[in-house]
Amino acid sequence: WNLTPSIMYQVGVRSTHYNLHDSIYIEPRVGLKYNLSDDLSLKLNWGRYHQFLTIANSADENFNIVDFWMGIPKDKKASVSEHAILGLEYLSHNNILYRVEGYYKDFDNLLTQKESEFETEESDTTLTTNAINEFWDTDAYAYGLELLIKKSSGRFSGWLGYTFSRIF
Repeated sequence: WNLTPSIMYQVGVRSTHYNLHDSIYIEPRVGLKYNLSDDLSLKLNWGRYHQFLTIANSADENFNIVDFWMGIPKDKKASVSEHAILGLEYLSHNNILYRVEGYYKDFDNLLTQKESEFETEESDTTLTTNAINEFWDTDAYAYGLELLIKKSSGRFSGWLGYTFSRIF
């Protein structure tokens, strides 16, 4: 949608139902683009995202051919993150797109698998073994800079990207 000839915006919302929690999660998103000139624009984006899977591979393994994923357990909250992105985009006269974006992401309710040996608990009537499904509840944030050069027309096409990020 165009607010003015130079300002465009996009608003959206996604909803997800996760049956183990019997809850509906709402994820709003907003994008704003201001054309500084015909070939240069400033972008601002924000969104909320949920994740209902977590990786179940051991962190002690140095090389994994296959990643194992599992749904978030019923007793754990869904992972949620909010992303804020500010960027500058330039489209050259020969249709090569140059983009630089800075971002900040705030993560809550991340599940990090506890590393331990197989645990076996015995009682008079049951034997229980837990190798996975034991998690640390963690929060984190990340910020970074992404660079992209993209050529999508002509005899040759492709892209080159680089991301620098810090996670805490």
